[in-house]
Amino acid sequence: MNFRDLLLNNHSKYTSLQIANEIGNDSKKFKELMKLVLANENLIAQRAAWPLSFSVESHPALLLPYLKKIINTLPFSNYHHAVRRIILRVLRFVTIPENLKGKLINDCFELSISQSETIAVRAFAIELMQINAKDYPEIIAELMEELTLQITNASPGIKFKIKQLKLLL
Repeated sequence: MNFRDLLLNNHSKYTSLQIANEIGNDSKKFKELMKLVLANENLIAQRAAWPLSFSVESHPALLLPYLKKIINTLPFSNYHHAVRRIILRVLRFVTIPENLKGKLINDCFELSISQSETIAVRAFAIELMQINAKDYPEIIAELMEELTLQITNASPGIKFKIKQLKLLL
């Protein structure tokens, strides 16, 4: 199955699920999909991100060999927001190694407080902070302080994430 051609010709949930099912737990096929996402050809990367999400949700271990590259590429500032959103979303399904947590936490902090970022990207960044910064309450407190300054203009999604963060303190 040629993932690139399939994604160019048809972008749908059905196509994304079809690709994810074709990949299954096959690391070689998953590598083909990751190449499409990380190559950052705008349209292809956006479309490849959706089946990536389904694949990682079903088989999180497939993402492990790419964690270092993904986290070193964060915050994916040159990528379409849909790719950033899905990359942050799939990182929730894996345990981040200690040697990569610092960069992940720093980048998620910046994404979380960026008012120019989309709400979904900010919300997933906050959620990744909740998951990976539990051992660093001072960082969670600093994030809460920053987000609280923005609360009057915050979206309902961000307000909900702020309430969730308060539970960690």
